[in-house]
Formats: sequence, C-alpha cells, structure tokens
Amino acid sequence: MLDRRQALQGSFSLVVLSSAPWRLSTIAHAAVNTEDIFLSVSDPATRTFNIYASELTLTDQRVPKDMKTVIRADRIVLSDTVRTNGNDLIVFTRELVIAPNTLIDTKGAAADPDFIGRPPAPSGDRGLAGANGKDGGAGPAGGNVQIFAARITGHLSLDTSGRNGGAAQNGGRGGDGVIGPSGGGQGGSPAQGGLAGRPGVGGNAGGVLVRYLKTEPEPKVMATNRGGTHGAVGRHGLPGSPGPGGPGASTQRCANVCDGDGP
Repeated sequence: MLDRRQALQGSFSLVVLSSAPWRLSTIAHAAVNTEDIFLSVSDPATRTFNIYASELTLTDQRVPKDMKTVIRADRIVLSDTVRTNGNDLIVFTRELVIAPNTLIDTKGAAADPDFIGRPPAPSGDRGLAGANGKDGGAGPAGGNVQIFAARITGHLSLDTSGRNGGAAQNGGRGGDGVIGPSGGGQGGSPAQGGLAGRPGVGGNAGGVLVRYLKTEPEPKVMATNRGGTHGAVGRHGLPGSPGPGGPGASTQRCANVCDGDGP
C-alpha cells in the first residue's frame, strides 16, 4: 500500500470496482506536479456526472451537457467559461481559484420550435380557411449552481438565466372565394385566415447558492439569474379575396332574322 508521499514520488493508476450501476468514464494518472488524482463516474440512474480530484483545472470540456455535474476536489482552478446546457452544477472544494474573464453559464438551449423569421402556416385552397399557426416552444429553465468552498479567490461570475420562449407561427392566408356559378352568378366569399399560434413561455431562472468562509480579500461574486420572457406573438392569417363571378349566359347574334323569328 502506497502512502501519499510514496505515491507522489511516482505515477500510478486508480481503478474502482463497484456493484452500483455506474459507468467508469475517465481514469487519469497521478504524478508529481500534475492533477493528483482525477476520477469521473457517471450514474445513469440519477443522471449525475461525479468528478473526484485532488487538484482540478476546470474547463468546459470537463462538464457534460446532458446531465448534472457534481465536483469534489481539494483545489479547483476555473480556467475557462463552463457551460452546462441547463443542467445543475454542484461544487465542493477547499479552494476555488477563478481565472480572469471566465463564467459559469447554466442557461439552457434555445427554445424549440421558434418561428421568428420563418414562413407562416400554409394558405388555404380556394374556399378553405388558412391553416392555424403552431405554438412556439417553451424556453428551457436555467440550471442551479451550488458552490461550497473554504476559500474563493478572484471574481466569480454566474449566469443561470432561463431562456426566452419561442415565437408563435403566423396563421396561413385564407383561400380566395369560389368562382360563381354559370350565368353570371356571384362569386363566393373569401375564406378566413388561420389563427396564430401561441407564443412559448419563458424558462425559469436557476437558483444560485455560494457559501465560503470569510477571507481577505473578499471574493467578488456576481450572478445573473433572470427568467426568460414569452416568445413573440404571431399574427392571424389574412382572409382571401372574394371569388370572381361565374361566366355569363351564352348569346346568339343574328345578321338578319334568326331561326324561329316570325315577321
């Protein structure tokens, strides 16, 4: 069995065996002047990605975009803007060092569908109403951030805002009125345009909890956690045009006396 001093004099691998339904996804080596121990384990049952480390350089590539991430490390250096795509991030560490111009961003993906700048619903055929527009998608909520550290050094910036809802689709144009019957009959009335879809609701902002021991200098923590706004309202489709009149009755022109005309 290697003690810590012996382990730091060389390099070794760490292997974990468990009966839990976990998948071992990453094993790193420990060596002098490198990340001491790094192990990441994903738990499909709880959709949680666990990272265990002695010293961890936290970059965007370390964090999955499809599940919650929980990090337990003695020392963490945030060296990159980290995005979670709407998933939670929980950190337990003795020391968190924040590099300049970095951000922890837990906003979700954009709302889908979003009909801003997209075609309206299909127009109606002659005499038929236009199709109703589709609803915009709801804006995803922002992920929660919880950080528990004995010491935080630097300026910690967080954005857990919810996404805006998707714009509604405009209704389709109504079809033109039907052609009037033969004999000069009046054309049909224009068909109504389709109703606009409903805009998507905005996503809720994620929660922020940062706890640390009072240190000097005091760390700066700035959090943005706005809820998303509703998507743009759609427009109802315009009605079609009135139908044209039917063709007139046939006429007969005679040069002199038409058949059947008497004196």
